[in-house]
Amino acid sequence: MPFPLPPGYKLPELKEEFPQSFDVFPSQSSNPPVGWITAEKAFTADEIAEITSETSIRHVYMLGRITYLDVFDKPRETIFRSFLDPKSIERNSAGQITTFVWAVAEGGNDFL
Repeated sequence: MPFPLPPGYKLPELKEEFPQSFDVFPSQSSNPPVGWITAEKAFTADEIAEITSETSIRHVYMLGRITYLDVFDKPRETIFRSFLDPKSIERNSAGQITTFVWAVAEGGNDFL
């Protein structure tokens, strides 16, 4: 998708749910310890080159919804939107990506 997202940009609807169960404790990192990410299709080499370039005007976004019970057994829902930050990418000597960060996107997050 374009980066940054223009005002009023229509995001795709969330299509699937992937039930998983784990506990989150106070002061734990905001990133969950496990999870699944799916895409409609595999990225091509050209797409990967584009979305991992620090000068690209397109980025990969991760959209999600988390439903959970809080400490008082009250049902809650959190919507989030993050993007793969090309500036965070680290590569090995062969040029392969070894790590990256999902950065919080402006707007579309109700956990802030």
